[in-house]
Amino acid sequence: MSEVLRFHSREQRTVERTWSQFAPTARLHRADQDLWFRWRSTALDTVSFIEFHLAASVVSSVEPEDQLIVSTIRPARGTMRGGGKGLAVGQPWISDGREMISRWEERADVQTVVFDPG
Repeated sequence: MSEVLRFHSREQRTVERTWSQFAPTARLHRADQDLWFRWRSTALDTVSFIEFHLAASVVSSVEPEDQLIVSTIRPARGTMRGGGKGLAVGQPWISDGREMISRWEERADVQTVVFDPG
C-alpha cells in the first residue's frame, strides 16, 4: 500500500514538519520568511520517493543514522557538504550516516529516495 502526499505551503513550520516525517534528523537551520514550498511524495513500507521545490534561501542538514538517502539538490546557487567535504552541487549523493549540509540561495529543486529498513 502506498501513501501519496501533494501540497504547497508558504509556512516554514510545514517544511520542517513534512521533511522530518521522512527523515527524522532533518533540520531547517535558516530559511527566508517569505518562502514557497511544493511537495510531492509517495511512501511505501520501507522506501519513499520525494520531490520538492523550495523557493527560499536555505541552510539545512540531515544526519540519516538508520536510513539510506539518495538525493539530488539543484539550487540556483548553493553548496553541499558531506562528511566534512565539499560535494558537487546538482549531482546525486548517497548518505553514509554522516551529516549532510546544504545551503542555497533563491530556490532549489530536490529529488530524494529514502530507504528506511524500519
